[in-house]
Amino acid sequence: MKKLIQLFRNIRMSVKLLVSYAIIVALAIIGIGIILYSFVQRQLTTQYAQFADSALQMTCETLRDRCIRSERSAEYLMTDLNVIQIVNSVSYISEYQRSYDVNQILDPTIVKATEQNVIIDSIRFYTYGEIKGLREGYLDIEENADSPWLTRSEVPLWKYSDGQIAICGGIVNVLSPERSATMVMFLDGEKLFEGLFPAIEYDCSMRIADADGNDLYSINRISDEQSWHKNKEGHQIFSKSVDVNGWSVSFEFSGSDVASASAGLYRALILVASLVVLMMAAVSVVFSVSISSRVTRLCNQLGTIVENDYQNDIRSDDKDEIGIITNTVGGMVSKTREMIRERYQEEIDRKNLQVRALQAQINPHFLYNTLSNLNWRAIDRNDMEMSNILTELSQFYRLSLNGGKMISTIGQELEHVKTYVRIQCAIRNTRLKEEVYDVDQSLLNCLIPGIILQPIVENALGHGIGAIGYENGELRVFVGIENEKIVIKVSDNGPGVSKEITDHIFDTDSKIGYGLRNVNLRLKLLFGEESRMYFAPVEHGSVAVLELPPISSNPEWLSEDM
Repeated sequence: MKKLIQLFRNIRMSVKLLVSYAIIVALAIIGIGIILYSFVQRQLTTQYAQFADSALQMTCETLRDRCIRSERSAEYLMTDLNVIQIVNSVSYISEYQRSYDVNQILDPTIVKATEQNVIIDSIRFYTYGEIKGLREGYLDIEENADSPWLTRSEVPLWKYSDGQIAICGGIVNVLSPERSATMVMFLDGEKLFEGLFPAIEYDCSMRIADADGNDLYSINRISDEQSWHKNKEGHQIFSKSVDVNGWSVSFEFSGSDVASASAGLYRALILVASLVVLMMAAVSVVFSVSISSRVTRLCNQLGTIVENDYQNDIRSDDKDEIGIITNTVGGMVSKTREMIRERYQEEIDRKNLQVRALQAQINPHFLYNTLSNLNWRAIDRNDMEMSNILTELSQFYRLSLNGGKMISTIGQELEHVKTYVRIQCAIRNTRLKEEVYDVDQSLLNCLIPGIILQPIVENALGHGIGAIGYENGELRVFVGIENEKIVIKVSDNGPGVSKEITDHIFDTDSKIGYGLRNVNLRLKLLFGEESRMYFAPVEHGSVAVLELPPISSNPEWLSEDM
């Protein structure tokens, strides 16, 4: 495999492009052909199914209308009061009365029903009454107790037995329901199913079955019996139920018609694909030669550039991708030449930066030494108040600089804040009315960015407590865990902060709250949406709240090695 890959890499660019284009075009055409073939085949199958469904719908609706009409005829006889009385009567006072009821009432009613519905073949009654035996269709129910047609159902029931289709129903004997008669309306199958099979040009067959799966009717329209039974697995069957009696009508179609249409389409697609491949091959040759010749020229130019120490220029007037690459490479050559020229200047600048870094290291030591000398002079003059201020100030800057580290701990930040408060009070020669630090001791060693707490306390002293006097000021600092986050709250009893200020204090173009905005920006850069800073709504004073992610969520870079 490696040898084949290496062999392909060693082939000239023009040949690679030609082979690549041929493969891509061939795959594209084959893929498009397969997709089109599948699409058209699905369309043909869908149209085939729609046609079958339409024919099936029409057949079922026709059969349903005939069944409903037959049921209505059966319901008419089952609910006719004269029929109910005559069929169930067991107490005729005379032979004349019985003959009159049968000849003048029952028989004409039956004839009327059969004349109105040509599908009815005959009507039979199974009865306990005295009319049994008077006609061929008036049978003794006790002598025919094993008949499959017997029922007491008050609604028509569809039954099939011994090749006969009938609608059966009980003729209720109100005085003695257990001795109710049964009416059986036999239907003419040929007339019931006549004309149901639509004129379909494809080979197909229709089958009608009752709710129990018994075949009631079937018909075939097949041009080739042998082919029909040979390709039985490829047949498609569409079924639909007749909601009147639970019968099902199914059409079975051969899939050979769709296959024949698809085969013709497949041959057409192959022909079109072959023509397109030939055309694309000719275009690919021209295109590949055009690209490879320009790439070869660029390679030759690059070779001369290296030999001449990047002194030659490369450019192209073409606007396509190769022209862009050529001009880009030319720009890189110019940049490289410029970088070589600037190399010595960079060395000089680097040495200057080293000197500045050394100066930056000297400045903190100079500050410490100056504060220390001033402190000893204050002690020498017995000015202990000034000595204390200088000591606190030295401590404040020591904590602020933090040995040059950006990372501090909550404990160090609190110590920094306390030093800052002592300095401010010493300058004003007073003390705060109340200074409270409510701190969760387990969080003192938690790592946080340095100098994020002092600007908040500075804001509370300068804008809050400073407005009412330090001797009246109450400063509270809370550090704890709320909702699985580290929460720091700094509150004061000053005049408070208006909503207009709190809504815009963190805006980038805000003219106030630079220190607080700086803290908020640093936290957003370090923790993203995991942290936030805001002023909590209170009735008196102000409360600045700082939310930090829990220790377990702190980034890996937040360490003492930062």
